[in-house]
Amino acid sequence: MTLKDLDALVKQMRDEYEKYSECRAQAAIHDRVCKRLKIEILDVLNENGKSKYHVDGLGMVSVKNNYKVTVPKNPEDKLKMLEYFKNFGESIYADNVSVNYQRLNSWYNAEVEEQGPDFQIPGVGAPVIEQSISFRSSK
Repeated sequence: MTLKDLDALVKQMRDEYEKYSECRAQAAIHDRVCKRLKIEILDVLNENGKSKYHVDGLGMVSVKNNYKVTVPKNPEDKLKMLEYFKNFGESIYADNVSVNYQRLNSWYNAEVEEQGPDFQIPGVGAPVIEQSISFRSSK
């Protein structure tokens, strides 16, 4: 493959990314409209005391209620929560203690910078090097 061929590949990649970006922008617009419509429908259902509504030929909308909690932000409350999970045994504790993969990788890379490429975390497999292409337009 020649450098001229590489030029053509880079141009093709940029052109496809521009098409992709346009589609994402359109999808984001449609997503916002759908979210707004869902809120409007939910309001109408609630105002009319309905939890379900059937539209002939289309289908049914129904209200779903889900309870959501957030992970404590402050360390003291987080430790209280983790202590609570310990009461249910190791597997429940392990299932509810999570590490964000982005934070883990960020911390790991910082440790590799400091300690060298042989750094390892017990229980974590060997790292996989992932290569990618970065492109900056010269426009």
